[in-house]
Amino acid sequence: MNKSLVQRILAFPFSGRQSALSKSRPSLSASDFVGLIRDSGGDVEAAKIIHSKLQDWIYHQSFTPYPGDSLASVFGIAEEELDEDLILDVFSILELATPSEPELKAFGVIDTATDIARLVALTRSIEQPSAT
Repeated sequence: MNKSLVQRILAFPFSGRQSALSKSRPSLSASDFVGLIRDSGGDVEAAKIIHSKLQDWIYHQSFTPYPGDSLASVFGIAEEELDEDLILDVFSILELATPSEPELKAFGVIDTATDIARLVALTRSIEQPSAT
């Protein structure tokens, strides 16, 4: 990661949070990250994409993301970046229709990787209803 001085200054609070978290919990592998999301009802393919994308938001070398980490306070991902750089990108990569505004409102706040993966799982279940 070759970040500019301005990026490093703006990332300072998040680097500190990530540093504190990395000292207080064990590292989590990508497969464990995906497994935790799967176990909480999230989409596995979305979890893999999200984990990969979160690597760009890591400011402390030994930090590994956990599915429940706040995207805002731990990674510094602002709401508009969350929408454009993460959620819409995940849906695009998975070739899924983006949820409507009412569907997003009904889903509630999205602030973790688990939230995004669960939204994808919900969208898949709506797009491909199971046969009864």
